[in-house]
Amino acid sequence: MNRFIVATYDTMRPNGAFRSSSAGIEFWQKTGFLRHCNETGFRSIIALISKKFSPVSVIETCKNTYFLHFDKDNNFKSVLLRLCNERNSKNTYIDGSSDTTYTDIEFHILVLEIIGYIAKNIGCKFYVDDSTGYIEHQSKDEFYAYASEYKESIPSTNEELRVQIQKHMTRPLDIYEIISRDTEKNVVGDVYEYFMRKCNWDFSNQFNNYVNSFLLCVIYDEVCQFGIYQYLSSEGQFAHETAEALQLVGAKKSAKALRSAFEFFSDKTVPKIQEERDSLLAELDEDEINCLSKESYYEDISYYLYNYLMKNKEHFLL
Repeated sequence: MNRFIVATYDTMRPNGAFRSSSAGIEFWQKTGFLRHCNETGFRSIIALISKKFSPVSVIETCKNTYFLHFDKDNNFKSVLLRLCNERNSKNTYIDGSSDTTYTDIEFHILVLEIIGYIAKNIGCKFYVDDSTGYIEHQSKDEFYAYASEYKESIPSTNEELRVQIQKHMTRPLDIYEIISRDTEKNVVGDVYEYFMRKCNWDFSNQFNNYVNSFLLCVIYDEVCQFGIYQYLSSEGQFAHETAEALQLVGAKKSAKALRSAFEFFSDKTVPKIQEERDSLLAELDEDEINCLSKESYYEDISYYLYNYLMKNKEHFLL
C-alpha cells in the first residue's frame, strides 16, 4: 500500500469534487506533470486487470466507464473504473469505486490489490478513500463492525425511507451556516433548497444576488445530469438571465456554451413559454445542442457559486 495516499475530508479530486465514500472504497489517480492516463492507456489497464484478476465479466456501460464483476451471484462484488477529465484541463485520470461494505473483507482487500496494481502499472500514486478505515487499522473486526453499522443505517422498508426523506426535507437550513463553510461541498444543493423554501420561484422582491445564485444552482443541476437541451426545455425561461449570471461569477466557458445554444433559436431568443420552447426544440438536433455542454465540462459551477457567496456575504445576511 506504499502507493496509496489516504484521502481526508477535504481531499479534492482532479475534477474539483471532494471525497464522498461511505459504502466502501473510492479512489482516484494523483495527477500532475506527466502523471495522467489517456484513453489508450486506460483500455490497456482494463485488459491487464482482466488478465491478472479474472473477473467473471467486464462490461463497458458507456465510453470509458467499466464495471468489473467478480461474482455472478453478488452484484456488489464489482469495481467501477472510469476515465475522467480534470477540471479546467483536457487531461484525464483514472477514478473508481466499490461498495465493499456489502461484501466481505476478502473482496475489500482484493479491491485494494487492484488499485495497487493499477498504480504500479501507470507509475502513479492513488488517493484512496476507504470509509471502513481498513487501510489504516488493518483490522478485520473493525471492518465488519463498520460494515454492520453502515448497513443498519440504510432504510430497509419504504416507511423507513419515507421518514428519512421527510427528516432531510424538513432539516433546518441556515444561509449563514452555508456561506460560512470552508469548502464548496454540498453548497449548490443546500443553496438551491434554501431559496426554494424562501422564495418558491418568486424572486420579484429579492436581491439580484439571490436570483443569480438560484439560477446557477438550477443550471448546475440540469446540465450536469441531462445536458443543455434538457435544461432549455425545463428551465429555459431563465436561460438569458442565467447566461448573465454565469458571466458575472466568472464561469465564462459555461456562459459561452449556453449563449451558443441561443443561436439555434430565431432572433437568438429562447421563448419564455414552455410550449413554444418545446415546439422549437422538437425540430432541433438534441445531440448537436448537448455537444455544447463539452465546452463547459471543465468548469465547476459550484466552485464559482461558492466564491460568489463568499464575496457577497453581506447581501445574503440581510
